[in-house]
Amino acid sequence: GNNNLKIYGNTISNVNFGIIAAGLAGVANYSNGLDIGGTSLATGNTISDFGNTGTFSGGYTGTNTTVQGIYVRYTTNYNVSYNSITSSNGGTISGTLRGVYVNNYITAPTGTITNTINNNDISLKSAVAAGTIQGIYVDVNTVNSTTTVNVNNNNFKDSGHTVVASGPIDMIRLGITSLFPDAVFNVKNNTFTNLSFNTTGSTTLINDQFSLSSTIESNAVMGTFARTGASGTFWCYLNNGSQTGGTHKIKNNNFSRITLAGT
Repeated sequence: GNNNLKIYGNTISNVNFGIIAAGLAGVANYSNGLDIGGTSLATGNTISDFGNTGTFSGGYTGTNTTVQGIYVRYTTNYNVSYNSITSSNGGTISGTLRGVYVNNYITAPTGTITNTINNNDISLKSAVAAGTIQGIYVDVNTVNSTTTVNVNNNNFKDSGHTVVASGPIDMIRLGITSLFPDAVFNVKNNTFTNLSFNTTGSTTLINDQFSLSSTIESNAVMGTFARTGASGTFWCYLNNGSQTGGTHKIKNNNFSRITLAGT
């Protein structure tokens, strides 16, 4: 693997993908200690105007039908923090759009792991009517029973479809399975600032697919939130699993000033 790689202070624009950092398949070959953005704004990366073409880079799984600001795979103890991620202003024209994506690992990692996605500023726009938008997506099999995942202090703003849409939107998505009930997930102090979504697709601020031990704390709508699509489901927080153990702490969240059109 490529260990202790640091990607700091870059300005990246007019590309299809911002940063792709993928280790090698096979647990023994996974990268460790990846750091994209460091611990302050001074070391953060600025990624803008990405996803301008319908012709994908191809070849590598997860990049041939989607566009990402930051893409991570086969990596343990990663840090993705203090980055500014802004997609094409007119809206990406093909595929699924993600800000930060940690793709599925074929084999779960081993060891004691802390993965961090903190203090990022994310703005995503899609011009694909049925296109999916996901702000931060931590996919399945990227953790083990001794993993802590932190998704804290991220701000989501100026996002949605630029056309009348039916595509789903998740601002934070934890696509975790029930295989590792002792993994710990902290989702704290994230803000959703003056968002307006023009879609009839399902819309979720925090989509927790199956975590068993989570703290969902002090997340908030800042300003207002509106879904102007005439229909569609909406959740502030969704836990989509059938848990049989673990401890969930959901406290001090402020989901208010929300307007939903239609049904």
